[in-house]
This record gives sequence, structure tokens and C-alpha cells, in this order.
Amino acid sequence: MSTAVDWRSEIESFAGPFEGNRKSWLSRAARRAGTTSRQIKALYYGEMTDPKFSVAVGVLSASQKAKTEAQELVAIYQSVIGAVDDQNPYLSGKETAALVHVIRALSAVDRA
Repeated sequence: MSTAVDWRSEIESFAGPFEGNRKSWLSRAARRAGTTSRQIKALYYGEMTDPKFSVAVGVLSASQKAKTEAQELVAIYQSVIGAVDDQNPYLSGKETAALVHVIRALSAVDRA
């Protein structure tokens, strides 16, 4: 049984925020995956669907690392919100709302 990998989604999960141009963004992803910019570009644009093992492992490892780090941040932010609520249950300011927004965004990374 073979499962197709959505390489574009995997790359997006660890490439970081898109700022500037796509070339530099994909280069950053390549550095994080320990592979070349050309290989990442080919995977991202669907030019290559069956990468060699080392490229696939690099991409999937970087993706898993990013998802794990996101979940660790979710746990930290949830504990911060819990501590703030314990100290002052009437506090529902912009900071708490911003943390809740970040938690939801980071939680979505794990489902991607």
C-alpha cells in the first residue's frame, strides 16, 4: 500500500512565513531540509514526485520537526493562558485573545 505525499504541503509546513520572493523562501526551506534549492523547487512545483530517499527524508524530517515545535509552543501558550486566568479570571484583554489566536493557528499546523 502506497500513500502519496503532498510535497507542497510538507514544504510549506517548515519553510516559515513567506516574505519577499518565492526563490528565497524555497532556499530557506532547502537549508532546513538539508537539500538543494533545485530539489525543493522541483518538489514544490510538482516537477518531481518521486524524490531520492535522502531528499524525502530531509523534507519529511524538517516537516515533522516543525510540527513538533508548533505543538510544544501550543502547550506553552496554553499554560500561560491558564496561569493568567488563574491569577485574574476577569482578564480577557487583547493579549489573551492574541494568544488564543496563536494557539489555534499553531494547532492547525499539526493537521496540515
